Amino acid sequence: MRPNRLRELLKAGKPSVGTHVMTTSPDIVEMIGKTGLIDYIEFVAEYAPYSL
Repeated sequence: MRPNRLRELLKAGKPSVGTHVMTTSPDIVEMIGKTGLIDYIEFVAEYAPYSL
């Protein structure tokens, strides 16, 4: 299993950087994740007028 970078940061007491994304496109989430600048991405569609 590959290491979970976010869990490692949290265990070490270090800060993490994340973002909220409101989009129906999983490609956008993947592109943001591939930059390596963000530790986590929260896909927020619960309160948006999107249907998957």
